[in-house]
Amino acid sequence: MMSLRKSKKDDEEVVVLLDDDSHNSNDDEEQEENDETHHHATSSSKWMTSRKRSVTVLLLLVIAIQVYALLMRRVVFLEECGDGGDIALKNKKQNNKSSSDWDHETATTPMIEDDEHETSSSSFVSGSLRLSPDIPSQPQTTAKVGLCAITKHSSQYLDEWMDYNLLAIGFYEVYLYDNSDEFVLQEWKNRRHKKKMNSTADHHDANKRIHVTHYPGKYTQIPSYKNCTETFGHRVDYLAYFDDDEFLVLYKHRTVGDFVLEHLVNGSSLTVNWQYFGNANHTIASPLPVTKRFQHTVSTFPGTGVKSIVRPQDFLGMKHPHAIYLQPKSDPPRAAWRDTTRQIANYTDDGAQNWNKPSDVALLYHYKYKSEQEWLYKSCIRQDIGNRQDWNCDQRPEVGYIKDDTAWRILSERVPKYQMFEEFPDYG
Repeated sequence: MMSLRKSKKDDEEVVVLLDDDSHNSNDDEEQEENDETHHHATSSSKWMTSRKRSVTVLLLLVIAIQVYALLMRRVVFLEECGDGGDIALKNKKQNNKSSSDWDHETATTPMIEDDEHETSSSSFVSGSLRLSPDIPSQPQTTAKVGLCAITKHSSQYLDEWMDYNLLAIGFYEVYLYDNSDEFVLQEWKNRRHKKKMNSTADHHDANKRIHVTHYPGKYTQIPSYKNCTETFGHRVDYLAYFDDDEFLVLYKHRTVGDFVLEHLVNGSSLTVNWQYFGNANHTIASPLPVTKRFQHTVSTFPGTGVKSIVRPQDFLGMKHPHAIYLQPKSDPPRAAWRDTTRQIANYTDDGAQNWNKPSDVALLYHYKYKSEQEWLYKSCIRQDIGNRQDWNCDQRPEVGYIKDDTAWRILSERVPKYQMFEEFPDYG
């Protein structure tokens, strides 16, 4: 019995020993299994991370290639094809709507109520809707209007600005004063003139109507306007004083000559109010035209700021970059600042602002901000023409609320080479 019990005990001990060995063996197998699972999980995680990185890099590469292709296509089109692009786009032009057939539904967007912006759908009419259907297809006068402007490190915008002013609305000549120390506009002018072999007659003629003067130094805007009037005033009937981020939009006239001849009172100056445009939530610059990239005004109503147009013989000097001292005049109507109503308006003492803000005939579309990147460069790095260190550097650009693409429609309709940009998205 003892033996048997011992044997049983031994068996039990053996069983116990066998159970312990089995348990240890299971632990080892489970550990190996866990290690293998962890290894696979780690490998899978690394693979997913690597794949995400690859996809991100691929997406960035695709975007970069598209932006580069857009830039190079623009360069090739404007440099190699030159202004002969009008011919290349002949068929596309025939399929596009005329100015009288523009889609008015796309010219406006619903009003957005905001306490900081005046919004009134009953009182505001979008710029495109204000364009008269009776605008003639050809100039009605031969009045010569010149344009004086001082600019600094803005050559990337000047081709569009020149084409708009010379070809789309008919300025006779443009007189550019380059405020940079390096005279960068000399290279820009040479490049533009090199395209003349591939240019149409109109574009070739327009290039010859650009005059560039080196004018470095501080606080030069008023002196440059005076120099421009004295140097070039004898070549034209009227002179306007605008900046390179301002586009004159005419709602009832084909050309600036037709507009001035009807609305400027001899002996007085004619002022046009600003319409500010926001940055449309663009953060970086892109190689698309300014008037295509930014099509939302910051308010439903024009700003109070104005710019001026005058006959050279009535010019005495500049009271302000926006207002003109006029030659004395004894016979009526008396010399005065007047707006598009031909009346003496509600101006501030310095003549820089008109609180009446007429907007039915013309406005000066002011693309002050552009993208955040461009605004940072303009306001904090380049600064204004006078090189004031504190000029608007802390001001945040406004976005814009009301759709108004009138300037772009005028440019792309009257200078057909710009229609190519309708194909490209804006990655700004």
